[in-house]
Amino acid sequence: MIKGFLTKPSESIAKLGPVDDPMIGVFVHWTYGPHTCDGVVGKNNPLLLASNFSGTWPGLVALLNTGACLESLKRPFSRIWTSHKYWTKDKQFMERLEQWCSTGQINYPTHELHHIAPISEAANKLADAVYEEVQRKRILALMLGDTSMGMINGYFGPRVLARLGFAEHKVDQSWISVRIRIVRAVSAVTLKVEDRGGTRAADMAKARADDLQLGVGVMGMRERMRQLGGHLAVSFNGSGTVVAATLPLGRPDPEAPSEAGSGTSQPVGLG
Repeated sequence: MIKGFLTKPSESIAKLGPVDDPMIGVFVHWTYGPHTCDGVVGKNNPLLLASNFSGTWPGLVALLNTGACLESLKRPFSRIWTSHKYWTKDKQFMERLEQWCSTGQINYPTHELHHIAPISEAANKLADAVYEEVQRKRILALMLGDTSMGMINGYFGPRVLARLGFAEHKVDQSWISVRIRIVRAVSAVTLKVEDRGGTRAADMAKARADDLQLGVGVMGMRERMRQLGGHLAVSFNGSGTVVAATLPLGRPDPEAPSEAGSGTSQPVGLG
């Protein structure tokens, strides 16, 4: 067993690279694609990506991102997940796990996949017209941090885009102005991160921050902060977004009830 989290590509190379046995990667939180891919690419030992399906623990999002990255690198792998609180009681999950343990791969039904869909003559003409216009105008494509979250499957690059008529201009997310402050009080410490995402802030300024459905990332952060005895707040100051994480300067109460409730809020793992 490889203990701990893989937090950077070099750790993936050092810890996963020497492994030639079948491997199971368990995802219960967000991960960067290279933190898995860089250690297993170029190898063919059986690889299974496993996760639960929970809004609090966004492991399935990480699994799908890592799987797409592996697919773009042509690295064989299998995937499996369950939404059941007790994964051993999920019949399909267990059948697929047994198949992987026996054969090193999982065969998925493909009857709904179609490589070629019927296209009408009108649609063909419209597509040709759009393509000719793109070729003539040389559309400038602004690529904002296209691999900044480790989504290497989303990187096309000028070698592909130039042939299609696009000129690519990269803007790294690190160029965007962000202010980080740490405020310490007698009984708590607060980390504040502020950006200047004016468009998003303007669109959402009328909504209450606590009522926003901001996706599994913020939900997961809020739950982890709660487990540490703190809280996470998201607000909009008119010019950008403010994320404030507050932690008490003491030990959290292990008996505190979970805001996420029961059921799939707990991560599953494979022993």
